[in-house]
Amino acid sequence: SNNALSSYPDFGFQLTNLTVLDLSSNSLPLVSDNFTWAADLPSLQYMNLSYNVFNDSEMANLTAGAFSGLSKLRALILSDCNIELIDQDSMSGLLSLQVLQLHNNSISDMPAPLRNGDMSTLQILNLSYNSIGAVRSGYLSSLPVLRIIDLQHNEVSQVSPQAFQGQQNIHSVYLNNNNIRALSLGVFRGLRASALHIYNNPYECLCTIQWLQTYVSKWSTVIPQSGNITCDQPASVAGRILHTLPAADLLCVLPTIASISNRTEALEGTSTQLVCNITGVPQPSVTWTKAGFSGSVTSLPGAFLSVSNSILTISSAGTQHIGVYTCTGVNSVGSISASVFLAVSENCQQDCLRNSFTLDLFDFRSSGPEAHQDFSGYGSYDRASTATEGLLQTKLMRRIQQPLLNQSI
Repeated sequence: SNNALSSYPDFGFQLTNLTVLDLSSNSLPLVSDNFTWAADLPSLQYMNLSYNVFNDSEMANLTAGAFSGLSKLRALILSDCNIELIDQDSMSGLLSLQVLQLHNNSISDMPAPLRNGDMSTLQILNLSYNSIGAVRSGYLSSLPVLRIIDLQHNEVSQVSPQAFQGQQNIHSVYLNNNNIRALSLGVFRGLRASALHIYNNPYECLCTIQWLQTYVSKWSTVIPQSGNITCDQPASVAGRILHTLPAADLLCVLPTIASISNRTEALEGTSTQLVCNITGVPQPSVTWTKAGFSGSVTSLPGAFLSVSNSILTISSAGTQHIGVYTCTGVNSVGSISASVFLAVSENCQQDCLRNSFTLDLFDFRSSGPEAHQDFSGYGSYDRASTATEGLLQTKLMRRIQQPLLNQSI
């Protein structure tokens, strides 16, 4: 370790009894072609390749078969290596692996070999200081004897209620220093954890988290730094310690319609908005549907949502937009819906001159001989005229609608 190696040593002299190999803090590339020497180390049990950054500007990818031939390896250290992607088959052949250290890399999701591979012997998994955003159901199902999982200092905001289902051997969980705002009731059910690190997260302290408050109080001996399990929201309890809050401060409010557009009429080709403001605690998520339309409203031509989905904008209204729109707000304690009808009228300013019309000119001062002229393509033009100058009224009308324009000339 701590040299300037940019290529792997030649182990062709058969170190058949070597059990520990430390190549950390060099500049070694992490690609499968460079691990062909592994077959010459059949007894290797511990390998440290941490702090190998071959190129600071590039991410490293572990490709298929990267560690084949290391069937007796028990510990693999790959920390601080700029690793971004790990191929499904990159760890195939690691039949005895018990410890895997991958902390401080650029991993954004649970590596595929851990989710879907054969890692049945793995006991300690360190993925701290990465960019993982969620712990989903089934992510740990291929790790039946896992004892320690370290996910601290990631970007975890979602933990599935089934994330630790069936993991009876886990005794230490590190979820501290993430972006977790809520944890579902029963998420830790079945765990025999002796250390559950869930502090330093931006918890939203509502009625839905009351179970966690009770849990922390009851199991304080296995929940380190319970004084750092604090509230981030609502503002009324921000900064306060969760397990010391009175139950009355953990509030929830059913969704309520604060305001909604009345029956809306838009001119064809113009922009229009449907507004639906829904309040509640926690803040409800808002969705829109259109009666008789199975797709998302945003798949309608020119339709898009904004302001947390409370405003549905249609940039150019047309006949396909006519109908009943329903907005629905949902939070953890209930839901509410409201509907508004959108009508679309034909816009005369755009196309009335392209349709047939009647233009009547009337002389109110005197009568006289009438003249008639037909304008092809525009309908008829009827004119009453006299030798004297008179006051004329023009009436422009669509033949299929009421008069739209009155003009004196």
